[in-house]
Amino acid sequence: MRIIEQFAAGGTTAILARNMASELTKAFGQSFIVENRAGAGGNIGADLVAKSAPDGYMILMGSGGQGFERKGRLGDRKRKSPDHGLVFRIWNHRDINTR
Repeated sequence: MRIIEQFAAGGTTAILARNMASELTKAFGQSFIVENRAGAGGNIGADLVAKSAPDGYMILMGSGGQGFERKGRLGDRKRKSPDHGLVFRIWNHRDINTR
């Protein structure tokens, strides 16, 4: 199983993808490999998954609809099942000192 992560290694989605891969490997007894396919705002990874065989052996890990919801890439297959779903919800928070 391949998990395609749309951004560079070390970011939030890459960390979550690796944690998810580890848990899925334990749960299913099958290797889940994370591949980073960064670039073009997530479209390189999304395009790879959209053009792959619809055999269920590839998962796209992205964030906030970048590269697939917005472009409609994965919705073009007209499958009966949903194309994507929420895996994690992360709240980003920034503190700014104005003094």
